[in-house]
This record gives sequence, C-alpha cells and structure tokens, in this order.
Amino acid sequence: MTEVLGPKIVTDLKEEFISELQKLGKISTKKARKQFVLVVGGFPGSGKTTAGEILQSILPGTVHIQSNNARFLLSQKGLGYGRNPHRIVDVVLRHFLAQSLSVIMDGMITEKEERGTLESAAREFNAEVFYLVTTCHVILAQERARARYKDGKLSTFWDWRAKPEKFEEYLKSMQERKDALVREVPSIPNIQVIENNRTKDDLNRGLRRSIDLFGLIV
Repeated sequence: MTEVLGPKIVTDLKEEFISELQKLGKISTKKARKQFVLVVGGFPGSGKTTAGEILQSILPGTVHIQSNNARFLLSQKGLGYGRNPHRIVDVVLRHFLAQSLSVIMDGMITEKEERGTLESAAREFNAEVFYLVTTCHVILAQERARARYKDGKLSTFWDWRAKPEKFEEYLKSMQERKDALVREVPSIPNIQVIENNRTKDDLNRGLRRSIDLFGLIV
C-alpha cells in the first residue's frame, strides 16, 4: 500500500508545485472576474494539455495546472502515488482559489472521487465547476504520441511522459482509457465534449464555443 504523505511534506510539495508554475509563467497576474474551476479531461494524445494552454490564453485571471505535475514531483522524490497526487492538487487548487484566481485543471476527471476533490474545493470558494473533454480517433492519438516522443526526452514538471520501456504499453492503453472516459461522461454535469481530429485552429474554435456555452467568455 502506498504511504499517505504527512501534512508537512504535502505543504512542501505544494510550495514546490507553485514555484515551478511561476517559473513557467502559468499563473495569471490578473484576478478572475468570475471564479471557476474548468476541468479538462481526455485520454493521452487527445489534446487536453494543448486545450488547457489555449483556454488559459483566452480566459483572464486563470492558472493552468496538471495532475501530472504532482506525479512528477512525487517521482522525483521517490514517493508513491496512490491518492497523494490528488491531495497535492487539492491544496494547490485551494491556494489559487484563495488568491482570487480561476483554475484550468488538466486531468482528474474520470473517477467520481477525483471530481469530488475538485468540487469540494470549489464549493469552499463559491466557484463554479465545468467539465470539458477532448477526444479523437485512437490511431491519431497514437500517431501524435509517436511524433512527440521522437525527440527522446524524459519527463519534466510540465511535460510528463511514459518511460521509454513502457511506451508501447502506453500506446495500447489509449483505447481502454478512452472507453473509460466515454462511459463516465453521461454522469458528469456541466460538460462539453470536443472532437479533436483536425487542426489546432479547429480545436481553438471548439473550445471557444464550449466556454461561450458555459458563460465564461467576457
């Protein structure tokens, strides 16, 4: 069983998480006019991280975070996952909501417990929660992954990657992960699904339509 982290190390990891985001310029210098948590989900290669980056460029007063940011920090320190990534995301999310920012959350959508963590934090700050899913053909997602991994780079805080020896397994998991998300979508409120089978411009237009439906375009 994975060891549950104590409060001190969770706090230390939160501070490191925030510091890394600051270095990358992922934190808005403006305050949100309307606070919300916009959860962006999708299976690997479907474009969810790209979608999150586009959304941050459109929506003022936002910070873009990934659940994989927490996993990377835990891996760097030789610590196990379990529910620990969710605990770290929870304290980071609450930190930014307390700073009057809105959050674009990349990940933590497939499991009801994951969504509950985000929704609980949002309620504390009277922030609305919206869900957006990117999807595409699995073969296209695999092609995108192969192109991305050609450079041979390893994971970083902002660019989590499967280990080279796990790459083929990673590709094969895409269909299963897509199916799991598709099964869960009907039970998620305030959700929009975007097909991302074409260009980045098409994705941009789809995202704008979705956030307009959410009432987030100002």
